[in-house]
Amino acid sequence: MGYLVQTTQALQSALRGADLNAAQTAYMKARPYYEKIEPVAESFAVAGDDLDRALVARADGVPATEWGGFHRIEKGLFQDKSLAGLAQYGDALVTNVQKLQTLTATLQYKPFELANGAQQLLDEVSSTKVTGEEERYSHIDLLDFQSNVEGAEQAFADLKPALTKIDPALTGTITDAFTALDKQVDAYRTGGNASGFVAYTALQATDKQKLAAAVKAVQEPLSQVAAKVTTN
Repeated sequence: MGYLVQTTQALQSALRGADLNAAQTAYMKARPYYEKIEPVAESFAVAGDDLDRALVARADGVPATEWGGFHRIEKGLFQDKSLAGLAQYGDALVTNVQKLQTLTATLQYKPFELANGAQQLLDEVSSTKVTGEEERYSHIDLLDFQSNVEGAEQAFADLKPALTKIDPALTGTITDAFTALDKQVDAYRTGGNASGFVAYTALQATDKQKLAAAVKAVQEPLSQVAAKVTTN
């Protein structure tokens, strides 16, 4: 959480300045740290305050007057190509991230919650995020994919010692599938983009199909883990 706070504060500062390129880069640096913790995002709602919605809602997910967070900033930076009016969204973003930091310091997760969260996130990646709807203005979707996969892989790593004792074959299947998925995503890395990956608009339909299949190859066996770690 510390890195998420630091990078959103850097984004906040950039949004108060006059350098559009610097603000775009600050946006790209901040995004991964939220995407990595998305496997447990369902726990980010408390006392009527849904921090996941506040931080990553998209334009078609909330009324226009309530839209803020990362993707409202993304639109300004990458579609409108202007810093005008974005400082207020940067301020609100930092406030909500700080709330999230306080909240997560008190949270604990049961094994089945980690397993369910990871596989549900990968299901979302393979079925909806693969369309490019997540980063529709910046097209840094591959950075999001990599971060989501890393978050899911970390959740699995936390469960792996126990799962190895319960079902070593399933553990091996998931481990191999993660390795293949990581290799698939890594194929799109580049030093020519501040995100570290090629723009999602450069991918062909076949590329997206391969990515979706590689994610699904992890998600399907991972969906068996919650029952295993709950009943054993």
